[in-house]
Amino acid sequence: MRQLIINSLGRNKVSTKRRIRKNQILNVLRARGTLSYTEIARITQFSLPMVSDLTRELLDEGFVLPVTPELSKVGRPPNELKLNPDAGYILGIDVGHISTEFVLINLANDVLYTSDDPTINIQNESDIIASLVIKIKAIMKETHLSEEKLFGIGVAIPGLVNSNAGNSYTYLNTKDTTTQQILESHFKKPVRIENDVKAMALGEIGFGQAKNVTDAACINLGWGIGLALILNGTIHYGKSGFSGEFGHINIIEDGLLCSCGKRGCLETVASGRAIGEIARHLLKNGAESRIKSGLESLDEVDEKSIVEHARKGDQFCIEILQQAGNYIGRSIAVLINLLNPELIILGGKGSAARELILHPIRTAAVKYSLVELGLDAKIVCSELGDMAGCLGATTLITKEIFETSHLDLQMYV
Repeated sequence: MRQLIINSLGRNKVSTKRRIRKNQILNVLRARGTLSYTEIARITQFSLPMVSDLTRELLDEGFVLPVTPELSKVGRPPNELKLNPDAGYILGIDVGHISTEFVLINLANDVLYTSDDPTINIQNESDIIASLVIKIKAIMKETHLSEEKLFGIGVAIPGLVNSNAGNSYTYLNTKDTTTQQILESHFKKPVRIENDVKAMALGEIGFGQAKNVTDAACINLGWGIGLALILNGTIHYGKSGFSGEFGHINIIEDGLLCSCGKRGCLETVASGRAIGEIARHLLKNGAESRIKSGLESLDEVDEKSIVEHARKGDQFCIEILQQAGNYIGRSIAVLINLLNPELIILGGKGSAARELILHPIRTAAVKYSLVELGLDAKIVCSELGDMAGCLGATTLITKEIFETSHLDLQMYV
């Protein structure tokens, strides 16, 4: 199989060095579009004979295409090349507690396929992996694309994830091997993993509203509440790679017991799980709402249905979201005072409520932060919606193909 991921190549230094240089040319074409050999040489600072030699291999491999230049009245037109976007594909997967999102992109970041499927019990390793393998084969069959052209798979997973080590400490983990190795053994493709909220932030950097932002915070309002910080244009990981446990900020002294073992965490009053539990408790104790109509059991009430009925004007559901938004906004105020971010992006299922939750969040954030900082922080809902995480997961693969400036070519002499 034609391999583009540098870290997955063999140990032949000469071929690895050539692959790196060829990927640098691909990245230039990806960013600039159609270029002549002379322009490629100028941008990469490779010699013209080297560019000619490397691009000949890229043409043979099918990664670039010749472009017929427009005829000029004077002189001979230069030979030009462009990236072949369909020379290969990358799959992104965002495994959630409720649903799993899939996206397939080509080398030019064009989205070719998306899907949102119910998640099989994430606690059951064999079932979840088997379902993902079946789904991947179904995607390639449905899109009529060759699995040989699938260069890698990025997977976003909730919980504690160390992406550098390729391991999750919450799900799909074993003592004998890493999560990444488990997935690669089943998928038979290079796999990279990341925490779901950090993947969301990568999606916002690559495809969304954080593309040209230096300092931002991405908050996932889902089954739990997570945070990813973008500082100086890059994801902040912290010492162990676990930064961003925003949902475990203490918001209520001696409050409800959280899944982490502490009491009064933000997740106990404002997460999707908590919103559903609060609504069900109130409804079972006499609260009135149109959300009850058509239900066989109040146990069916969850975050999604609360958001849907709030957007239809149900006062009970609106008040549930307003209360959660107030708690979230108070916690965001702490972030604003500490970090002075330019942008705060809200994603996840909860952000589907849009202004109904955005307004109380903004109000509380301004109320509890320093005025000069609070008014200067822009708080928005993600434009990518549920696709932010799986789009971000694709960048785990594309950066290993196209980001080569950090590699020392002297190592391959």
